[in-house]
Amino acid sequence: EVIRDQGSCGSCWAQAAVSTLEGQLEATPGMIQAIEARRARNLSLPATPTLSGQTIVSCTRNPKHCGGTGGCSGATVELAYDMIRKNGGLPFAVDWPYESGDGVEPECRQEVFGRPTVVTIGGYTVLPSNKINPLKQALVTSGGPVAVNVDASHWFLYWNGIYSDWGRVGEFTVNHAVTLMGYQEPDLDEKIDGYWKIKNSWGSMWGESGYIRIQMKYDEEKHCGWDMRAHDGIACDGEPYQAWVCGTCGILYDAVFPTGVALK
Repeated sequence: EVIRDQGSCGSCWAQAAVSTLEGQLEATPGMIQAIEARRARNLSLPATPTLSGQTIVSCTRNPKHCGGTGGCSGATVELAYDMIRKNGGLPFAVDWPYESGDGVEPECRQEVFGRPTVVTIGGYTVLPSNKINPLKQALVTSGGPVAVNVDASHWFLYWNGIYSDWGRVGEFTVNHAVTLMGYQEPDLDEKIDGYWKIKNSWGSMWGESGYIRIQMKYDEEKHCGWDMRAHDGIACDGEPYQAWVCGTCGILYDAVFPTGVALK
């Protein structure tokens, strides 16, 4: 699996959007075979479905300043999927590799949307906020990952194991978008710790080869608090500056995944 490194660009929202789309693409029956069939006729297509995160960074408009001012200064996964729908699909990374690792934001190259093969989506599903069962069900029923927004303020020193945010109950700053890959239910009788498995975008040298496991608590929907800086996460102009957030690192607050994934 591709582990992205956003570098010094605040493009976590774009990396989470594209990683989640790739995961849903792989989970869609027949899609990998369809890509392989097209690759037999066009060797420029990759053997693995690595999509262009740069297209999302450069071409997503953010006029209402949702989660930032756009590009390397932040936006949302939802805006990324709106952009893909509006432009009729997302090209592969071979058509436009990631260039913003040093903070540079190239202008949108509209011609990339006309490539012979792009990945399209029919829409996207935003899960109910601060509810655990819909999130778990989405991972199981879709067969692919879900993009989530979290408080990653204290993740930089994470190395391995199961991360817990105990001691910070009641305070959140949701400030980072990541790709939720799966989960392990906790089991008190068997003394098994529950966790959420997350793919980050800080390179493969960080964490567990680019991943982090954060604790799944027994009472995730009660592990809540106020985010007093909601505009650092997903809030837009005119929306409140505080938000009620639940789950370890606020993982239940905002979750979204693309639907109707197809090739064009």
